[in-house]
Amino acid sequence: MHDRDRARWHFVAFAFTLIDVSMIYAFFYYFFDRLYGIVNISAKSSSYIDYIFFSVTTLTTLGCDYITPTKTLAKVLVISEVGMGIFLLVLIINTGLVHYRRLYEKL
Repeated sequence: MHDRDRARWHFVAFAFTLIDVSMIYAFFYYFFDRLYGIVNISAKSSSYIDYIFFSVTTLTTLGCDYITPTKTLAKVLVISEVGMGIFLLVLIINTGLVHYRRLYEKL
């Protein structure tokens, strides 16, 4: 397998990992919100898409102003998701930099 193909597959694997992590956290937010009311959604009717949106904005560290964690469990989930998001984004950037460094060294 060539370096270009390997780097492409690493990028694809990290992208799917980001998607998987955001879907898992969205499920946690949805499940625990239905049981304990851990998230304050200011929309009149919340759907699973709102939890996915909250999870993606939290994972990418963008933040969301109308969905907020209200209980300690939600705050712990948000902290762990932000940490996971930063770690995964650093891995993606590192993979890209290593790939381009190898291409530059071949020139």
